Amino acid sequence: AMSFPKPLAEYPDTCAVPLAQLIAAYEDSIDLLYESCHAEIEAHKLVEKADPNFGDDIYLLRYVLSHHKKGVEKAINALKETIKWRAKHQAILPAIRNGTQAPPKDEVLRPFFPMSPHYRTTDGHIIYVVRNGIANGHAAFEGKATPEDMADWATLSKEAMFGITDSETRKAGRLLKLVTLMDFKGAGLSSYNGKLNSSMSRASKESELFYPQLLRKSIIFNMPSVIGTIVSVFLKLMPHSLQEKISICNEHSPEGIRRVCREELHIDIKDLPTFLGGECECEGGCIRNVPNAQCERITVEEGQSRGVSQWTQFVDRFHRRSPKSS
Repeated sequence: AMSFPKPLAEYPDTCAVPLAQLIAAYEDSIDLLYESCHAEIEAHKLVEKADPNFGDDIYLLRYVLSHHKKGVEKAINALKETIKWRAKHQAILPAIRNGTQAPPKDEVLRPFFPMSPHYRTTDGHIIYVVRNGIANGHAAFEGKATPEDMADWATLSKEAMFGITDSETRKAGRLLKLVTLMDFKGAGLSSYNGKLNSSMSRASKESELFYPQLLRKSIIFNMPSVIGTIVSVFLKLMPHSLQEKISICNEHSPEGIRRVCREELHIDIKDLPTFLGGECECEGGCIRNVPNAQCERITVEEGQSRGVSQWTQFVDRFHRRSPKSS
């Protein structure tokens, strides 16, 4: 398999390096990737309406960084698969990215899967909070969504977050990514859903493929021991590149969780939701429509009565909640 040229410099943390410096270090690799996919990139630019920067140096740098050790073929395949996928969904991607339209089935899925962007880390990355423990996969599938709908919804939802992180990356002049906090408090064996696991496994693989360098780190908190084995098996089904970014926090006390968030993730306690031991309690819940104090699984009635906050609000929430810059 063909290897990428050796970069001019190696960086242990590419997020800490100015973009211009990264592009200069990997310039030969970016050129090689562009030349290898030149026809596909230029043809797709004519139909791409969602991403104005599709195919530029920063865009290609993401594929180079994600696949540099795996070889040129892997990067070429990932980029060509992305182009195919974007062409297939080109009618809806622009509206999902700019917040004017939700992904299909959003109204039956999102009420049962509470997740939202929520402030930033002190070093500028976007915090994304998921309350896995009170999610209700069974109710979502009863609400007329199939496992395929679920996987499509989860992958398409990433378009909005990729748009935000890419735009912030370009403004800051360095790579900014998502830092995901997954709260499993309240999860039990009855929460387990094989259909949901296969949907999320597919969506995780697609996200790594179509949105390279989107995730910086993901930490699972409050993992009940009763489902620890199931989650460990599920994590093993994910791409190796994704497994490396996910860890399970062994601290269960609010102080321990706060320390991990402060020291490992650079999150200010004022920006950490109360259900993770922090001090933030947004009006209407840090994830809109879900009270911070809720620790029981979302019921069918709750999901239907709360309805779903507008997709526009979900996407806008990041912009309104961009904190005081540190």
